[in-house]
Amino acid sequence: GMSKVYTFGPTFRAEKSHTRRHLSEFYMVEAETILLKENEGLNQIMELSEDLCKFVFHSLLTKSPEDLNLFHAQQDMKTRFTKCLNTPYKRITYEEAIELLQKCSE
Repeated sequence: GMSKVYTFGPTFRAEKSHTRRHLSEFYMVEAETILLKENEGLNQIMELSEDLCKFVFHSLLTKSPEDLNLFHAQQDMKTRFTKCLNTPYKRITYEEAIELLQKCSE
C-alpha cells in the first residue's frame, strides 16, 4: 500500500508586492494523510510536519554540509539546524494564536 504520499511542486502567490523579501514563487511539500484518529488529527499533522522538517535538516547536516555554505555567511546554519533537530516544536491552540496576534496589533 501507499503509506506515505507527498506532493512537491511550485506554488505561486497572487498578491502584489513591492519588496525584495517577498516570495512570489516557492516550492511546497504537501503530505497526503488518511485515517487520522478522531480528535488527534491536527496533532498528527503537526507531528508529521515536524518530522519532515527534521528529516530535511538532518539530511543537510549529514549528507550535504557543503550546501549549507550557500546560505548567507553571517548565519551559522549548522547551529540553527542542530537546534531545530534537538528542540521539540512549540504548539499552541487556535485561541492562543488569536490572542498573540491581537496583542501584536495593539
